[in-house]
Amino acid sequence: MPQETRTQRLTRRATGSESTDTVPRPLISLLAHAARPNDVLPHLHQHALDVTGGHCSLLFQHNPRNGVLQATSGFGLDELRTDPWLPGPDEAALVAKAFERRDATLVTDIGRQTPDLALRLGTRSALLLPLVHRSERLGLVAIGFETAPAAEITADAQELADAFVTALELFRLRQSDELQRDVRTLLDEFAASLSATLNLAAGLDIFCF
Repeated sequence: MPQETRTQRLTRRATGSESTDTVPRPLISLLAHAARPNDVLPHLHQHALDVTGGHCSLLFQHNPRNGVLQATSGFGLDELRTDPWLPGPDEAALVAKAFERRDATLVTDIGRQTPDLALRLGTRSALLLPLVHRSERLGLVAIGFETAPAAEITADAQELADAFVTALELFRLRQSDELQRDVRTLLDEFAASLSATLNLAAGLDIFCF
């Protein structure tokens, strides 16, 4: 996973006048104009809590090289642990099933069913939202609840997962485009230097920063 997509951001709910002084921008507008993931992810977390009534949320991003889920951003947490989530056998089986179903999974007793996640969220129950684009795992959002929500909440969760998937994919594509532009610029400068000097050593100096 590219480093730029790892936000390591901890945010909290706005309180007092902070929550009423400004009108929140629509999520689609935030996605269109945000320059970095940090500009939009806190709003997605807040939206997830508003829709579900959750207490906190945590985003894990999937590392395709080793299959590890890395905590990268959160909302309403006392602490954001950025170490990889290495679930035990039972936890891993539950997460794998959520990805296989590609559907929200309600964990009513995370202290027993997913103890490591319980320590991260500090809540009694959680809703797991697998983030999948086509057949690729992008990550997982865990929304913590002080009391177990109604099972029907899973029916409204797909839109939340889609919003996170859209944001992660959008910034990954933008990063890829920027990298390609940088490579093309370097190659153009390299070719121009060779044409002007007919000196390979001088041309190679362009690639030395």
